[in-house]
Amino acid sequence: MALKLKGDCNRCGRCCEAIIEGRRFRCTNLQVTNIIGLPKASFCRVYKQRYDGMRIVMQDPSTGLAVDGTCALNTEEETKAVIDRGIGRGCSLEVCRG
Repeated sequence: MALKLKGDCNRCGRCCEAIIEGRRFRCTNLQVTNIIGLPKASFCRVYKQRYDGMRIVMQDPSTGLAVDGTCALNTEEETKAVIDRGIGRGCSLEVCRG
């Protein structure tokens, strides 16, 4: 059964952060305007619209360590990441099963 998301993104910023090998990383394109997890807490300062394969650099703010990656737009991987990082922690989207 495929998981899908419905609703409108409230820009809480949770999906733009990740724990990698025990460290908290944040997308370097993320402009934080409020506390992450609150509505309208962030926006992308580089891209007006995301696209599959766009370059993403995740950085550990405490050490400066950076990891290169790419956007997996509209994939199961992205959906799982949003669910794991954001649902119940500020994300306005809802999970649909079907």
